[in-house]
Amino acid sequence: YQSLKKAISRVNLTKKLDANKEWKIWVRDIKGNNETFGYIIITERFKKLTDIEVKAIEHVTSIVTLEFLKQRTGFQDFQRIQNDFLDDLIEGNYKDFSLTEKQARTYGWPVDSSMFLSITEVEGLQGGIYSSEGNDQYFINGIYNVIKRVLKEQGFSRKTVISRSDSFLTLISEKEATGKEKIITLFEEIQARVKRDFGIVLTTAVSGPDYGLKNMLKNYKNTRDAITIGKKVLGSGYCGHIDQLVFFRVLYKYPERDELMRFYDYTIGKLEDYDRKNNTDLVRILKAYMDNLGTITEAAREVYVHRNTMKNKIEKIEKLLGIDLKESEAFFKILLAFKIRNLFI
Repeated sequence: YQSLKKAISRVNLTKKLDANKEWKIWVRDIKGNNETFGYIIITERFKKLTDIEVKAIEHVTSIVTLEFLKQRTGFQDFQRIQNDFLDDLIEGNYKDFSLTEKQARTYGWPVDSSMFLSITEVEGLQGGIYSSEGNDQYFINGIYNVIKRVLKEQGFSRKTVISRSDSFLTLISEKEATGKEKIITLFEEIQARVKRDFGIVLTTAVSGPDYGLKNMLKNYKNTRDAITIGKKVLGSGYCGHIDQLVFFRVLYKYPERDELMRFYDYTIGKLEDYDRKNNTDLVRILKAYMDNLGTITEAAREVYVHRNTMKNKIEKIEKLLGIDLKESEAFFKILLAFKIRNLFI
């Protein structure tokens, strides 16, 4: 694509194909509304193009461009209608919910069965590293086609894919899925193909299965939160079910953020201050200990220290914080503090 994109700045390209011959290559880009649909490429192998033939190529290019624009306009109009409908649902702009459900069915949404809902966010668009004039729509269309292709390959017929400005909403009937694991595997495959074809990272969160349109609206909001939480805790490129983040979601939704930060300062924050003043690594030691569920030997192996060194440092941490990590309540407090750290710091 990049080679062809550079080529369109020069109508006549000369490329040596063997030791004795040179072919002249004509490139015409099929482009409309700042979007490139493809290219018409003609090689002058046996004779030069006549003026009439050149004009014919230009005429064909215009016809093909118009056909692409007609198809694209119909697709974009349908996507826009679905986006407006979804926005009205989210904002509660409906009077008769039975009519709203009927409208959703006309769009092909699988609202008559339990369904999985996923939100896939595109990293780097909307002014990001991949964004430039006319490029955003190219990538959005390409990613949309990858999602549709993978869904078709894996036998999903009762599904809906809605393209948003920098994300995609996908609804899949539970009748065609064998469980959460299959849905996660599906979107991991989509992420891998998009990374391969476009070099773009996708972050995906999945919710459900739940029945009906009302549950879909609830799950939409929860899944949006999961995208934010997943990127914060696990980084861009996360793909998983919102149930995996339920503990973080409780913290994320907790209204008294200042109280959470005070709790953090009272625990891990104390160790951070001590490490800064004394050039020690007690926070790292404690994190390894917690990650290995209090197993000294495994924690020592993780941070490459002797078992006795790990044991002595844990005892020092307990003394500094005034706790006994062998007690379940103390262990939970430190676990909670690390969760707060992952989410907000």
